[in-house]
Formats: sequence, C-alpha cells, structure tokens
Amino acid sequence: GKPYSFQATTSGGVAPIFFGILSGNIPLNFDPYTGIFSGMISVAGTYSDQLSAGDSAQLQSGQVQTVTVTAVTCP
Repeated sequence: GKPYSFQATTSGGVAPIFFGILSGNIPLNFDPYTGIFSGMISVAGTYSDQLSAGDSAQLQSGQVQTVTVTAVTCP
C-alpha cells in the first residue's frame, strides 16, 4: 500500500476546532482534534467520508463536507 497523510481544515469558529466523521469508509486513521487522516491503504478503490466540524463554543457547522480518496495500485 501507499502511505497517505492529509488534513481537513476549516475557517472561523472558536479554537480548538474538532471534526467528526458522520459516515463513510476511508480506511485510514483519523484524529478528530487535528483533522489529520493518516495511514496506508492496501486495496485500490475509491473511499469517502462525510465530515462535520465544531468548536469550543459548542457551535456545530451547518455544512457537511465529503472527503474522497482514490487509491490505486502501481505496477
């Protein structure tokens, strides 16, 4: 597999910001406090998660974002 690492981001809100996975199947580790996805994907395919964000003022984003990862196998 290939190692992946990327970070979900947001703007606004009262720090610290936290993220939640509402649904999905991305086979990576996810840290809700940093928004970082990391790990290895060993099976080629397209994977998606739906994320929400909240802040320390207990305000929840009204928007849901979809994150999609397409993993391929290299010869």
